[in-house]
Amino acid sequence: MARIRTIKPEFWSDEKLAECSLSARLLFIATWNFADDDGRMEYSPKRLKMQAFPGDNIDVLPLVDELAKHRLVIIYRIGTHDYLAIPNFRKHQRVDKPRASILPDPVDANRQQIETVKSRYGQPPLPR
Repeated sequence: MARIRTIKPEFWSDEKLAECSLSARLLFIATWNFADDDGRMEYSPKRLKMQAFPGDNIDVLPLVDELAKHRLVIIYRIGTHDYLAIPNFRKHQRVDKPRASILPDPVDANRQQIETVKSRYGQPPLPR
């Protein structure tokens, strides 16, 4: 379910984001709407494209790679399921009545089960 989120003024001058393309920045904002209250969501490039850019001919894979390169998102796999996590989500979003996530955390999950999805950058999950 999509959620209403806010964009703080600091977003516009964030140095990591300034290095990203306009489309990647817009996709990053879209992930906030579709992530749960802990900043996690199931990751499917096709679904993410339909959610963020339903009427546009945009490939989200390079945009997600761009966000991952700057460590703005983490893509991880547990078992056969892929997930997207937004590090520091709670630092930037105030959630009035947070619901506990039903999705696994990339940090707290059993590290033996986690296989980082290899993007061209292949960075491991960030600690919180």
